[in-house]
Amino acid sequence: VQGIPVGGIGLVVGLKGTGGPAPQDMRDIIKTRLAKDRIEDINKILNSPDTAIVYVSAVLKPGQRKGQLTDVK
Repeated sequence: VQGIPVGGIGLVVGLKGTGGPAPQDMRDIIKTRLAKDRIEDINKILNSPDTAIVYVSAVLKPGQRKGQLTDVK
C-alpha cells in the first residue's frame, strides 16, 4: 500500500517585498482562477513584490482520515 501524491498551486499575499516572479504557465493558471472569481487588477496583484505563486505537494498516507494533519512542501 502506497500513499497518494497530491499537489497544486496557490497565491501567497502579504509578503512585504519578498515575493517573486513565477513561470508563465503557473501565472496563466492563477490568472484564469482569479478571473473566474472576478478579482480585479490581476496583473497588478501578480506583479507585486508582495505576492508569490507557489507549488505545494504532499503525500496522503494509507488510511489517513479527513482532518488528520499532513506534511506539505
